[in-house]
Amino acid sequence: MEETTFYGLIVQFMFNITDELIYSFCLGILAAIALSYWYFAKKNKSSSSLPPTTLSETNKSTVVTTPFKLQKVGFRKNLDVETVLDLQTTLALLEKYQKEPNTELFEIIQGKLQGHTKAGNNAIHEYLQQHEVKTEIFETMLEIAPELLWEENAAGESVLHIAVDHQHFEIIDSLLEEKHFHSTHAHELFLEHRDHNRESSLHHALEETWIHLYGEAYLNEFLHMLEKHPIGALFWKDKEGKTVYEHYFEHKEANGKKLVETLIHKGVLVHHDGQLELASETIREKIVATQQIENEEVNKLLELCVVSYPETIHHHNKVRTENSRELLENLVRHHRNKLSPK
Repeated sequence: MEETTFYGLIVQFMFNITDELIYSFCLGILAAIALSYWYFAKKNKSSSSLPPTTLSETNKSTVVTTPFKLQKVGFRKNLDVETVLDLQTTLALLEKYQKEPNTELFEIIQGKLQGHTKAGNNAIHEYLQQHEVKTEIFETMLEIAPELLWEENAAGESVLHIAVDHQHFEIIDSLLEEKHFHSTHAHELFLEHRDHNRESSLHHALEETWIHLYGEAYLNEFLHMLEKHPIGALFWKDKEGKTVYEHYFEHKEANGKKLVETLIHKGVLVHHDGQLELASETIREKIVATQQIENEEVNKLLELCVVSYPETIHHHNKVRTENSRELLENLVRHHRNKLSPK
């Protein structure tokens, strides 16, 4: 009896030790999982908010999650102090950050750049309305808050519209490149954006005021913009139904030869044996399909280009050339009538 009890105690003791070991082992595993989760969560958070040590590294380390559609900001009621735009303070902080980039300053500027004016303008909208701007400041804004590039102002205008309106040519050239966008498709959507008057940035570039002030130099900037736009951009229409190319040929400073050379360089037109024509029927089909226009619209542009391009042998198509010249004269006459006092 005593022997049985002795062995029973030993067995019971072994079971108790086993239970304790299993219990301790399970606790150890759970603790290890919890510590691993905490470590990786902290590491991801710090790596996402930490700015690069130099500005040149920003584009490499920042993942731009730009949406595919512009989002209207508009006026938001009950703005608190943190959401009201203080442009001058923000610019001062940006200047400081460019000299001494650090995590704390990065996060402060990131918060400041979320502010808007009561009219719905963000920091970039307001900054580009100034007479003098610095491309480095503009690009640093985008590096810290890339989503600002996809906000309209109250008039539906994009950042590119505003840059064009205020003749900031370096900013325009920067926006015409894909470096601020995560794909070619996103860049094209950005360029295609229209304001509330259905006007693209190309329409804005052909405003009478700027052409009158800057003449041929401004039209050259327009041609540079056109070269970076999709091939159907010349056929974009405003709310009055007027295409970009019609706006272009209205101006007496318009250089038809330069327009043709731009379209040749872009691969839209070809000049061969004295003939000027579309590079391929595929291009015609693409323009007609994407811009929802008739073939006559394409032919109309070709006629204007033929009469404007001296290298074209006009006698091969005399009637077509005469019609083109008459069309061009009518556009100029219509434009002059609009400007003449009643």
